[in-house]
Amino acid sequence: LFFQDILQENLPISTFIDSDFMYANEPMLESWGLPVKMEISRHEANERHYMRFPEPERIDLASLETDHPLKTSHRGGILGLSSVLASTGDGVESSPILRGVWVLDNLFGTPVPPPPANVPAIDVDISKANTVREILTAHKETESCNKCHRNIDPIGLALENYDAIGGWRSYYLLSYEESSPAGQTTAAEHPKIPELRIDPTSALPDGQPLNGPEDIKAYLLANRDLFTNCLTTKLFEYSTGREASIGDQRE
Repeated sequence: LFFQDILQENLPISTFIDSDFMYANEPMLESWGLPVKMEISRHEANERHYMRFPEPERIDLASLETDHPLKTSHRGGILGLSSVLASTGDGVESSPILRGVWVLDNLFGTPVPPPPANVPAIDVDISKANTVREILTAHKETESCNKCHRNIDPIGLALENYDAIGGWRSYYLLSYEESSPAGQTTAAEHPKIPELRIDPTSALPDGQPLNGPEDIKAYLLANRDLFTNCLTTKLFEYSTGREASIGDQRE
């Protein structure tokens, strides 16, 4: 639906990066903290057990009240779509590596090369790592890993405010068993432990600082040839059914 709007209304390519509209259905609105028309519980929205949801409808981000917990900059464009955010996780938790790889391939047009064939996995010591950032830092200490992770990790960390299904969060949540012996603590009541606060700051290899998804969008909008070339190449390959070659560059 998002792509169809851009195509039929002949909107600028930059709309893919940042837009003033999105599509969402009732469970998505509920999990994002937006008003819903249907009466559904948060449990039903999170667990997706209630199957009689209407199709997603277009939401005008500019019409949202300024004091609303959902900020426009968190949802506009492809990076605000739950489908993208959910498909770059494992269904339980977010994955900075998978998200970084996806953005490099589909937005920056600089896909990460596959690992060499017949090379055994590298055993990285993460025994002293307590956070996602520390785990990624441990990988960077190995030069063969750092060649790719220095490009992947900054983007993935900048997207960590999105949870596994695209909801917005400021803190990592402990498991219910850890937070409450009876398992009764809800997400809203979960203690905001300072050590669990999400830090979305990072920097691209060229030194460009990132502090959340808005900075990724700003970088792409300031370097529009990156995504324009990426999208054009992918459309070319889709239409011809083959990878683009050096001889195709003029076309």
